[in-house]
Amino acid sequence: MKIAFGLLVFSLLICRSVKAQEPVVDPRIDESRTACMAGEVQKGIRLLAELYTASEDPIWIFNQGRCYQQNAQPTLALSRFQEFLRQSKGGPEDEDVRDAQKHIAQIESELQRERSSSGSKPGDEARPPEQSERNTILVSPPVTPDAESMHPPIYKTWWFWSGVGAVAVAGTVTALLLAHGSTSPCSGAGAPCLEVK
Repeated sequence: MKIAFGLLVFSLLICRSVKAQEPVVDPRIDESRTACMAGEVQKGIRLLAELYTASEDPIWIFNQGRCYQQNAQPTLALSRFQEFLRQSKGGPEDEDVRDAQKHIAQIESELQRERSSSGSKPGDEARPPEQSERNTILVSPPVTPDAESMHPPIYKTWWFWSGVGAVAVAGTVTALLLAHGSTSPCSGAGAPCLEVK
């Protein structure tokens, strides 16, 4: 009986130790932000391209536009925002779509001023983006758990180990009951024996 109780306690401890897995955040997100803010444009763009390839979420194309825009490459930024609008499934009321349209309008305005000022007097160059615009943090998509954390393997679920513990306890209890409930060796034919009770 002590063995059965010990197995029951052991199975309960196993059940408590198994926890739900938290979604893993891709480290390339922070790396791309750091690279873009540090002026390492090619590294940031490459990381954002990898994130887009892995998830097919167009927000990473939007972030490429922000990376180029923050690093004074308006023509490349414009093309990435336009590509984001082509790939995005959001409608005109989607906040990211509105932001992309706002950035496109701002870049086109700056490029127009730049073109018109090329024949103008010195000092009329296109103004650089405001400090608050240059320090805007890249947009991240909502974190969704990966397929394994949504549907972990059966051996990583709490109910699997509870079932294993229950089967072990039931088997042990059954074996103990059968061992104690068997007929006495002294009953029946055979050599005489002394039965101790």
